[in-house]
Amino acid sequence: MKKLTYLFLALLIVACSSDDNSSSDNESNCIPLNFNNDNSSRWEGPFMGTDDTVAYIPDYYAVYYYFVVKELQDIYIQINGEYGNARYMSYNIYDASTLSNTGDGSILDNEINPYCDSYNPYSTVDNGNSTNYNVNIVSNSLGIENELMFPQDIDSLVVMLRYYVPEDSNGEIAGVELPSIVGKKTDMSGEIDLNFAQIQNPDTGPLAAKLTIMAEVVSTLTDSIGFWKLDSSGLLANKDNEYLIGPAICSEDQLAIIKFKSPTYNTANDITQSKDVRYWSLNIGDRQTFTYNGIKDEDAIISDDGWCYIVFGRPNNEVESKCAIRNYNYVEWNVPSDIGVIIYRNMLGNSLFEGWLGNVLPLTLNPLEQGTVLEYLAPNFINDYGPRGIRVNVTDFLID
Repeated sequence: MKKLTYLFLALLIVACSSDDNSSSDNESNCIPLNFNNDNSSRWEGPFMGTDDTVAYIPDYYAVYYYFVVKELQDIYIQINGEYGNARYMSYNIYDASTLSNTGDGSILDNEINPYCDSYNPYSTVDNGNSTNYNVNIVSNSLGIENELMFPQDIDSLVVMLRYYVPEDSNGEIAGVELPSIVGKKTDMSGEIDLNFAQIQNPDTGPLAAKLTIMAEVVSTLTDSIGFWKLDSSGLLANKDNEYLIGPAICSEDQLAIIKFKSPTYNTANDITQSKDVRYWSLNIGDRQTFTYNGIKDEDAIISDDGWCYIVFGRPNNEVESKCAIRNYNYVEWNVPSDIGVIIYRNMLGNSLFEGWLGNVLPLTLNPLEQGTVLEYLAPNFINDYGPRGIRVNVTDFLID
């Protein structure tokens, strides 16, 4: 009996020793990522949404980085980084000639598998204690992790990294250093130098003209402010967002009051929980696609009647006090003109959610036709979740 006991213990020790060696082997096979090449400095940015000189309709609470690479034949791009401390992060790719999403379009934070020694704070995948990842931007699948595909006929590519509501830690945005950028040969024979380029300036003329016409048409007919889904291609739009745009004319003695039912949303502490949207915000900008102010979901007050009211106006202490009494949100109209562009942004909306912005049909017809404009208003598709607004005189607001 003693011999059997000793034999069992010996086998148990060997088995445990084998498990330990296997774990050690996995760690030793985890080849360190290349974080130290000079290409990290090729990121353009940071472009802060709070900077009113940044174009492409940035979100007020986001930060953007990008680089441009041309001559992509027989190469792919590997990005090595650490997951950022933010509500959201992603990579989007764009055709540099059109500034529109191309190929897969994007890869989202919780879709990026962590490296073999790391875990993903946006998901439940856990391979270790670090927070490293790599993303591989390829024209053909190479059977490697985290592939983001672009068409073979694209010769110049914009790669954009976004953080929404990032933490600032010791001057590093989202608390991490910028990722490294590595050129690699598609035949897996080694690294290769990348040919970096500059981005072209956006042509905002057509959009500016359309927004001006819509603002003037609607303001002439009524004091209401409408919201529509417009084509945002060519403006480096985020594939994970849906946008509604409300052009409005508001003079200095007026207020623009927007209301809608707020969707449920994630915070930084519950990213993996199911909500209506990951994030929402309401920004005010201009026809040249600059952003001047905004408010985001977790800062917004909900009124006693269940609606979220956001009042845009010039600085006025009385108006601000009245808003506080009513549980309205006051946001300064910082746009340097009477024509503003109000943007309602929903990120990663649940398609089963009644207020999903994907249910709103885009306005692609002539905005000069009154019937067309009214037919495509957002509330026609998503009811109370669709923003709508009205212009009122400051004196009337304070008396009421």
